[in-house]
Amino acid sequence: MFFFGKLKDGKMGINYAPRGVQKKIESGEFTISGYNENGEAIIDDSNYTASYIPGNQWAISSHNATEYGTKLLANILGESRFPFPKSLYAVHDVLNFFVSNKPNAIIVDFFAGSGTTLHAVNLLNAEDNGNRKCILVTNNEVSEREATMLKKGGYKPGDPEWEKLGIAQYVTLPRTLCSIEGKDLYGNKLLGNYGVETENYVEDNKDMVISKKNGKEVKTKIYTKQKVQLYPLLEKIKKSDGFKANVKYYKCEWTPRKPEDYLLSNILLLHIKEMIELQNFIEIDNIRNVIIFNKDDYKKYILDEEKFKEVESIWINQNIIFTSKELQRLSKKNCKYIPKEFFGQELKEAAE
Repeated sequence: MFFFGKLKDGKMGINYAPRGVQKKIESGEFTISGYNENGEAIIDDSNYTASYIPGNQWAISSHNATEYGTKLLANILGESRFPFPKSLYAVHDVLNFFVSNKPNAIIVDFFAGSGTTLHAVNLLNAEDNGNRKCILVTNNEVSEREATMLKKGGYKPGDPEWEKLGIAQYVTLPRTLCSIEGKDLYGNKLLGNYGVETENYVEDNKDMVISKKNGKEVKTKIYTKQKVQLYPLLEKIKKSDGFKANVKYYKCEWTPRKPEDYLLSNILLLHIKEMIELQNFIEIDNIRNVIIFNKDDYKKYILDEEKFKEVESIWINQNIIFTSKELQRLSKKNCKYIPKEFFGQELKEAAE
């Protein structure tokens, strides 16, 4: 099957339909809905449902990594600081496929890169008023070029001059903060909105062609290329408005291996606060959110009437034995036990 193109300079161009498309037209899965201004057929596949998993190469204009990855990030940071960031919309569309019906989903990205995942999660939430949360994990490595430059300057990992050029501090966190605040790295409002325009064929009723076949009038739809919006809902979101979101930055060091009799729980005890914050997406400020490790903490935060009025949520060490009266007082607030696994005893059996 083939379609004749428009006659030009005495020559007729021919555009062949792929064999798979031909079969779908013959079976009725695809239909020819009309023709464009060059006389080429417009194939309608809107009612077709694929019975296979789509491939991993997407031919969608909004997934262009240069336009909606590199340039977008440069507009936020004012310069190119990260090679080959993903398109914001490619990540948005992938996440939307899995969590569009999960407004409270938690998305974890263990290789955060420039922070596109968190940016996309915030965009999804702005689109449907969701409450999805995102955890980004990254080291703070510098590029090979930067490492060479820093070493020549006498710097080493851990030095402030080295760390400030690490990906977490130099790219991921600034991009996250700027996109949430709706400003670039220099405090200027971000321009434009999150919509994406592209050119596509749209039915043009004004140019409908009427011909006669077997004595009857036949109407042929004509399509012309016009700019269309791929994300109508996102077009309403201004980049300068930022997002209704907050972010908390955690920095940790490697825990070195210790002798067999060393308890990892001793180290984990020092970080229970951070683990609770990370799990619950809150801040333990010992005002609204309080941890009770022992009876002294109970006296300090619970028995003090002024402090107790401010308390909203309490996390309690399960090893504390409370009287019925104490438990009754605790029950007046949102009270939870600290998960046992936070104390790390189970990890020792798994060779830590």
